[in-house]
Amino acid sequence: MSEGAVALSIPLFNAAPDGYFHKSAARDVVFAMKLGDADVALSIPGICKEYHIDEDSDDGRMLGLIIRALDFVSVLRIGDKLPTEVLTGEPSWEITPAHRLRAYQRLTLQLATWITGEERVFTNADELNQIAEDPNNKRKWNEAFDEAAKRLGFEENGREQVMALISSLAEEIAFIEALRDRFDDILPVEQRIQSLHRLYARENSVREIIEAVQRLLKTAKERYSNSFGEIDGQTGEILSVLKKPAQQARYIRKMRDDLYCSLVAWSEITSKWNKAPVKRAESNVVLLRETYRFLAPRFMPMVEWVQSSRRAKASKAKAGTSVVW
Repeated sequence: MSEGAVALSIPLFNAAPDGYFHKSAARDVVFAMKLGDADVALSIPGICKEYHIDEDSDDGRMLGLIIRALDFVSVLRIGDKLPTEVLTGEPSWEITPAHRLRAYQRLTLQLATWITGEERVFTNADELNQIAEDPNNKRKWNEAFDEAAKRLGFEENGREQVMALISSLAEEIAFIEALRDRFDDILPVEQRIQSLHRLYARENSVREIIEAVQRLLKTAKERYSNSFGEIDGQTGEILSVLKKPAQQARYIRKMRDDLYCSLVAWSEITSKWNKAPVKRAESNVVLLRETYRFLAPRFMPMVEWVQSSRRAKASKAKAGTSVVW
């Protein structure tokens, strides 16, 4: 077994080599396996109780890592590598040079506006490219680097030290810029659903599903916008940020992981909507229902979701198609 991989000594897992850990519709981590013809979902607390697993034991700690890891990956099997987020804190996903450049330009332009007394946070990629190419702004950067070096108390190679701080912070913010692009990928989904709303305006049953999805999408957009706004606000005073780079890096990394965990889950849904034709079709009705099931546990008010979840579990139990332990 390789280092940093899922490994458990509990006999149950040797008896179910095709089983896997994942998050249920209610977002609880379960171990899914076949028991005869039945699909069984074993909860982590249930496994720990049945096999008397202490949370401080090797198996207990591994189950804790699995629970954390399933925020970053959708499925884990015995032998799978754990994501680096739960091992070292480093991101397990890649960003592009364009995101790094955007983050660096954002911070240097922010520093250039700081020296004028009208500091501004730039988040629009097109605007950043246009302003960054302006020769006048490039001259302001050097002035701003020198003045920031004085304010930060750098006596030797001050400009270089400020540039190093900017570069280090830009590496952290580049991941936020990449996540901002992931958020933008959700917007075409909303537009397609708006088009379907017009097509199904006179079909009450489908229109009601569409409107429920639209309400949840609105909530999702607001939450993501608020999160990005919070990050932009936290990094909105460039000199304060440069005075406490380690503190800022910890904050950005936490927000990075929280946003990534949430946004990566959209990949399958956005991919399906990007391929869906904008027309009246049963496949679109099925996709609308799937989208509602995806959104509800994440963005429905908690009390309402708990009630819906209980009704769904009761319905499954009656059908006898699966067992939850």
